[in-house]
Amino acid sequence: MRVNTANGEGRAARVELTRVEVGDITVRDVVALVVPDDVLNVNLLGMSFLSRVRWTQDHGQLVLEQ
Repeated sequence: MRVNTANGEGRAARVELTRVEVGDITVRDVVALVVPDDVLNVNLLGMSFLSRVRWTQDHGQLVLEQ
């Protein structure tokens, strides 16, 4: 699929992840996009995950709670 990002237009594949685990937090059935290796140099947590947990920012750190 075509996507628009801060880096411009690109391509990605839509997948559904059975689960995503961050520390002791587990979220099941998360929709995600997979982009080619050369597009990003970091992994990102998107709103399809973040909208299903409680999150706050504390002194520049993202704090997640289930």
